[in-house]
Amino acid sequence: MSIARVSGIDFNTIVFQEREKRVQLYKDLKFFHLARECDSCLIDANSIARNTTSSIKAALAVPAVAIAVAGSALIGGLMGVPIGFAATRDACIKCSAAISHRDPESFAHHSLWGITGVSYGALSALMVPSAIGSLANVAIPAAVGVASSGLGLAMYGAMALHGAYGVKITDDFGKKWEKVTSERDEVGALQWLKEQISLCPEEIKACKSQEEIAQKLQRKWSAFDLRVGRQCGQMVRDQLPGLLADFKVEPAKKLIQEVEKANYKEKVKYALFILIALIGLASFIALLLTMGPAGPALLAIASFAWLAVDSSKIHSAIAEKCWEWHRGSKTAEIPCLIDSPLLS
Repeated sequence: MSIARVSGIDFNTIVFQEREKRVQLYKDLKFFHLARECDSCLIDANSIARNTTSSIKAALAVPAVAIAVAGSALIGGLMGVPIGFAATRDACIKCSAAISHRDPESFAHHSLWGITGVSYGALSALMVPSAIGSLANVAIPAAVGVASSGLGLAMYGAMALHGAYGVKITDDFGKKWEKVTSERDEVGALQWLKEQISLCPEEIKACKSQEEIAQKLQRKWSAFDLRVGRQCGQMVRDQLPGLLADFKVEPAKKLIQEVEKANYKEKVKYALFILIALIGLASFIALLLTMGPAGPALLAIASFAWLAVDSSKIHSAIAEKCWEWHRGSKTAEIPCLIDSPLLS
């Protein structure tokens, strides 16, 4: 990467320091990673069972069914609160970093996920007293149902916006990357990647301090990571300098394909968010309008869709199949670079 000196500190030193900070940031986001994924998947399974049963309950007034639904809601609420807290915590960490980097795009994008996390946690918390009331045969205030529906609409509304913006930026990046790789050779493509994650001499000279250089670097890295995923972004930052210094065709081709693949899989992830959000919004509108079994049935469908993002194995399989369809032929299996979205 280009070398310049700011207040006696060379640019490569700044890059190294900021990369260490980003690595630490991503380590902080690995908070009980596996436990959170398992909890999320169990919540999804419980939600599928509860909402399917609730659909039956709406059609048949069977006491045993009502007890089963209330018991499932109690379990789901208790399990959901920590997941909502964890998603909110991750969003707060990312938003805090975005503020320090003066990065409005990252701040807005992660704030939407924070709203999703807060709403999910609050909705889960409301399920607990409601379920206890149902089990104890105590009337639940209508305000609780209205509040739950309001939180559901807020959660899925924020998720829809989060997903829609994600699809837009990943799609735009994918089109640019396709144009670059079709018009340039491998060296040219790597040079373009360098422009996305580094600063040119003119950009460095325009900065008045080391802090400003660091902020610009972090904004570029955040923008790149939003479009290809944080693990692919880290891989590019690790491998690109060596490839440019000692070019080899095969490693370069592999990195180029990996960027294309990771970008497409990020788009799949955001598209799944939109799908889940639309089903979720329809379900809570149905619940507000008291449309019988429609609301619970839609929530059961949404829970099936949630499994496609909460389970890294299921998500990887779906993303891989979408990638194969996108490429038009079977491709060699490359490990998916996307974590469970609730954890990323």
